[in-house]
Amino acid sequence: MDTQLHISEASPRLAASCALDAPLDMLPYVTPARAKLFSNLGIHTLRDLILRIPRRYLDFSRHVSILEAAVNDTVTISCVIDRINLKRPRPHLSIVEMYVTDTIGIMRISFFRQPWLAKAYHVGDVVALLGKVEYSYGFKCMNSPFIELIHAADARPTDGHAADTHAADAHAQDKSALELLPNARLDMHILPVYALCDGLSAAWYRRIIKICLHKILPLVDCIPSVYLARNRLMGYSTAIQQIHMPTSMSAQDAARRRFAYNELFFLQLALRARTSVEDIQDPIQHCINGSHLKNFYKALPFELSAEQQSAAHDLLHDMQAKTCMNRLLLGDVGTGKTVVCALGFAVCADTFTQAAMLAPTSVLAQQYAEKIGTLLTKLSISWALLTSATTKSERADILSQLQTGSVQVIFGTTSLLSDDVQFHKLSYIVIDEQHRFGVHQRLALRQKSPFADLLAMSATPIPRTLALSFYGDLTCSFIKHKPFSTAKVTTKVLANENVSVAYDAVAACIEQGQQAYIICPLIDNQDARTTVDDIAPNAQSSAQTLHSAQQTFESLKRSSFSAYRIGLLTGRMDSDEKDRVMSQFRAHKLDVLVATTIVEVGVDVPRACAMIILDADRFGLATLHQLRGRVGRGSLAAQVYLVTASKKHSLARRRLDILENTFDGFELSQKDLELRREGDILGYRQSGTLTLRVCDMVRDMDLIEAAHRDVGELLDGDPDLSQVQHRALVHEMHARFPAYFEELKGIGF
Repeated sequence: MDTQLHISEASPRLAASCALDAPLDMLPYVTPARAKLFSNLGIHTLRDLILRIPRRYLDFSRHVSILEAAVNDTVTISCVIDRINLKRPRPHLSIVEMYVTDTIGIMRISFFRQPWLAKAYHVGDVVALLGKVEYSYGFKCMNSPFIELIHAADARPTDGHAADTHAADAHAQDKSALELLPNARLDMHILPVYALCDGLSAAWYRRIIKICLHKILPLVDCIPSVYLARNRLMGYSTAIQQIHMPTSMSAQDAARRRFAYNELFFLQLALRARTSVEDIQDPIQHCINGSHLKNFYKALPFELSAEQQSAAHDLLHDMQAKTCMNRLLLGDVGTGKTVVCALGFAVCADTFTQAAMLAPTSVLAQQYAEKIGTLLTKLSISWALLTSATTKSERADILSQLQTGSVQVIFGTTSLLSDDVQFHKLSYIVIDEQHRFGVHQRLALRQKSPFADLLAMSATPIPRTLALSFYGDLTCSFIKHKPFSTAKVTTKVLANENVSVAYDAVAACIEQGQQAYIICPLIDNQDARTTVDDIAPNAQSSAQTLHSAQQTFESLKRSSFSAYRIGLLTGRMDSDEKDRVMSQFRAHKLDVLVATTIVEVGVDVPRACAMIILDADRFGLATLHQLRGRVGRGSLAAQVYLVTASKKHSLARRRLDILENTFDGFELSQKDLELRREGDILGYRQSGTLTLRVCDMVRDMDLIEAAHRDVGELLDGDPDLSQVQHRALVHEMHARFPAYFEELKGIGF
């Protein structure tokens, strides 16, 4: 760990730290053309360069002789090139064949379709090879191993010809090179491997890294030393050196942990710095023992479950507190989150203030208005619904009543974010499926009343570690179990060739007056994606032909399903068309809805009792679980068929088998996290504004807890980070997440 510095020693480090914001082309050899190549990788400054860590490492420090190399083992061998041949056995196929030797053995090395290697390496070069040892035609051999030049031959050919050298010269070079092997092995090291683009070679990239580190190190470590000592973390300057030029794999791992902690620390700081300032506001302290709330409990046709009561207690406690509520209510599909959030509406009525509920779609907003509105009317609490479908005259009337306070609760979509929507006294905001909204949209509603309490809800179950990391600005409440038993939903995995079983089951459901979904990964065959980005390619099946909603819809209309009423719903439709189709399905004017994952957001269709998900291996577990939650919403049992082309024992099939046998959303989300990236579990790809590159949500659970605790302590002592010793922290936070803070700045934060 870096030692405490005297102020006279800190000045050069401060200057180096500030230089991290400098453009990359300030480094030697980085021409404008090369700087453009770096920009393709998202690297624009020196900070970008050092924060982009290697994707893996090749350990050349542990090597064996050719004699010791066992067949089928992956090993590192240091050796001398004895001969190089370039062969072209047929058109469009080139083979570079090298024979290498050390003091006691010989091995054949083959590289396919890499003819340039014949000119890049020469007889007499000392090289390190990392690859799997095989045995063929009397020789130990390697096919396309990783090769690294350790020491170049003293005399290299000037004509670039790759043919064998004269025997006498070759013998002299080999003897000289073999004498160098013992010392060359001492120079072998751990080699970082970076993800690169065309035009940037690995050797040149590592050279630029080395130049950059020489220029900027050592740096000021802006994270308080008490947190580093408590968590036993490596100093930042040392970590930068060891992550890019490790002296051992144990040192590299310690450096990775420090980088992961930094990511988590600054992410927490970015999320929570804003809310810590909001806490200084003087919010309304709601009345939580008024008549409306008491009557609300009496009007419920059921008792709240223990988990619902716990979440309700959290909500009411926050609403009467002296600080603004920032709470996230997480619960699986059907766990009863809606009734908990509705308690807040009754509390607002008792406090003579207003409440707003923001939903991601018009259909969902209407569903909430119908569900909750009936109960509010019984309690003499006025409410209204505002969406894009609201007529001009109705809209004008609603806006007028909001300003006077005549409307106490408003349900709506992004229409609520319009500048002309003004409240008399807004004190409680509910945002449903909050990850569907951008930072700008979420905070725009909050800006209409900065002192309002905020409750965000999500039906996407996520592990606690993920909640701490990406929702660090929100206190979490969990409802993990359904309050009462519901209709059983059966899940079954089917191979493509057995898809008729699923269609027969759907037809049987329709004949009984029920409805069904058919989910496809693509919109149409012209969709630019050949795969779905929901999961990593290696977790998908190898099938190339994916089902599209448009073609499936047309195919069904030409099949035996033509007698049924079939609808189509995709993300390319405009909002009005989506709402029209979904409303038709809810009203049972359609029997089958062919759709993409747009139906994932929770609209209730009680008669929907069957679902077919085509190419199911193309979706993550969390998405599949959300889709599964669209059926079995009523009293009838439901069936979900996961159709896949994946092989029986493949990773893709294993994932589907997990879903077939697991119905706990939180358990599934933990397994999903182990298989995928955190942004995918949250339901979206990371945009880059707030993202994690180094932290592993499963491996670094202790660091997640530590960063959350440490940032909390820091902000307790300095809520607005105004103390002089925290200026470097603020600068680093803004430098890491510039787009995020630009968004906040754009709406006045």
